[in-house]
Amino acid sequence: MDRAGDDSVLDGQRVEVVVVFDDLRGFTPFSARCEPTVVMDVLSEYHAVIGAAVNRHGATLVSLAGDGVMILVNAPVVCREPALRAARMVIEM
Repeated sequence: MDRAGDDSVLDGQRVEVVVVFDDLRGFTPFSARCEPTVVMDVLSEYHAVIGAAVNRHGATLVSLAGDGVMILVNAPVVCREPALRAARMVIEM
């Protein structure tokens, strides 16, 4: 069988990956007592701030669900000192 592309990307690797989970403290009670438009405005602003920080630090946003996010540092985009980079990103966020 003829294969196109580079199958080496499927080879296993051992790398340090930092996973960052983030959400807004008190968001559930806040969202229960506020109008939906207010909740969506807050989420929009939050997502913009998170997205900008992720981009500035070369991280990868892998999951976004309401106020919860999951971010990877050093996968799939490789970087130097992923733990330090993640810490700086979290401080900025």
